[in-house]
Amino acid sequence: SPKKFDNSALVALGLSGEEFVIEKLYEILDEELHPKIKHVSLNDDTLGYDIISPSTTKDSCNSFLEVKTSSRALDNTFRLYLSRNEFNVGIQDPRWSLIGVLIKDGSPHILGHIKGHQFPKPLSRRRF
Repeated sequence: SPKKFDNSALVALGLSGEEFVIEKLYEILDEELHPKIKHVSLNDDTLGYDIISPSTTKDSCNSFLEVKTSSRALDNTFRLYLSRNEFNVGIQDPRWSLIGVLIKDGSPHILGHIKGHQFPKPLSRRRF
């Protein structure tokens, strides 16, 4: 009989990456800003980002962080799935950033981040 795909391991992996980013924000940001860090994906996964945080570079500005986590980096390539909604939010809102987290040997590492306006532009638009 056919089996239903169990994505609980992927959900747990994603959650661990988001929690790691939040831990790093607590380390970087002043303590009075900690209550402003919101893990919004726990309640709503349709926003196009996982975390709202005070900006680490601009005073009185929020950042919208989409965290992608992987435990596999093949050929030093970090592959991820970005939904159409996440992409659209990213290219429309300059406060949005994508953060890559790699779990290697059981430990999370932030690989880097990219803003939506930095995404490579397609050579042509195709409709499928």
